[in-house]
Amino acid sequence: MQVKVNTLCHLYFLFALFMLGLADYMDMRGMEHGVEGSAFIRVVQAATFLVWAGSICKLLFKSYHLYNFPLPIKLYAIFFTWAILPIMLTNETKITEIAFYILSFSLPAFTLVSAHNTAIQTDRTKEDYIMFVIIFLLLIKQYISIFREINFLDMAHLISSYYLLYTLPLLLLIKPRLIKVAAIFIVIVVLFSSLKRSGILALAISLFFYIFISQYVRNKFKLSAFIGSLFAIVVLGTIFVLFATNDSGSENIMNRFENIDRDQGSGRLVVWEQTMSMIEGQEATTLLFGNGYNAVMHDSTLQLSAHNDFLEVTYDFGIVGLLLYLAAFITLGFYVVKMIINRSPYAPPMAMLFIIYFIQSMISHIIIYYWANIFMLTFGYIIGKYRKDGIQP
Repeated sequence: MQVKVNTLCHLYFLFALFMLGLADYMDMRGMEHGVEGSAFIRVVQAATFLVWAGSICKLLFKSYHLYNFPLPIKLYAIFFTWAILPIMLTNETKITEIAFYILSFSLPAFTLVSAHNTAIQTDRTKEDYIMFVIIFLLLIKQYISIFREINFLDMAHLISSYYLLYTLPLLLLIKPRLIKVAAIFIVIVVLFSSLKRSGILALAISLFFYIFISQYVRNKFKLSAFIGSLFAIVVLGTIFVLFATNDSGSENIMNRFENIDRDQGSGRLVVWEQTMSMIEGQEATTLLFGNGYNAVMHDSTLQLSAHNDFLEVTYDFGIVGLLLYLAAFITLGFYVVKMIINRSPYAPPMAMLFIIYFIQSMISHIIIYYWANIFMLTFGYIIGKYRKDGIQP
């Protein structure tokens, strides 16, 4: 009976993964075409929430165990729960909008907790990896479709490319080296074609640490292998720099890096300055409890988000929310360090994702966008597998 329960619960997890991949697939198109809030996309995202929230029903089976959560997961769960309060108190007049914001911001907590518990509960990683590949392929298909429609003509900066970058660590869990190399190569192509500077920066830095930590955890640090891997990255980078600097007359990625002083990081300095002024000019109540989901964009004269998760969290969810978020973020960082020290095979992709998380949180957004679910899914899943190995209680 227990075998059947475990099989049933794992099949449900695979279905939940597919639904999340489908929702991500739809969100990619929505964010590029400005229809993230369209009725159809919201229906898919609402259905995805119901599926992940339905994971609670697994507790009805006596043989299904709810494992104790490590501190980072507890703190993130508390943060997402707290964030519901300022969302409910927002000035948004439409009840449907408030309900959808609550739903969207609750989903990462469910993906984090469910992925962690499922990773400990089952040994069937092969099926999980197959589903990770399916999700990755879905996102590639969507990106190619978007690129043909938008970028081919006007070289727009495709933010949807980040979905491939954020999914990459899940592919790096898979053992065959060919899959890892292919996934890295695809993400490099996607990021260069999307003209997203922060994504290329995050990939370059995180990939360096991924290679270094991979050598370390195997306890077989080979300088030749390390240099060879870096050389391969440099060669790939050189090829795409040459491709990016062609004389087609269109904007290219090298132009964007060369103009970073002139455009002040796409105007981020101006956005950060105004967000700080907004935070400092609040009343005590909103400073403490926040102004609600994505409030910076709603209240700013620039009509832009903060482009920094910590500033955004401070204004949206108050000082209390910021303290909870910082506590979760810092404890997660310490957990990654522990995994590296213990030479866990899961440490390299975990460290890679955390570095991407840190960089993108500083100059863009993770926590308020739908792709936060990918981060919470990956963090929860890897921590669960790490604990299942008995390395960390």
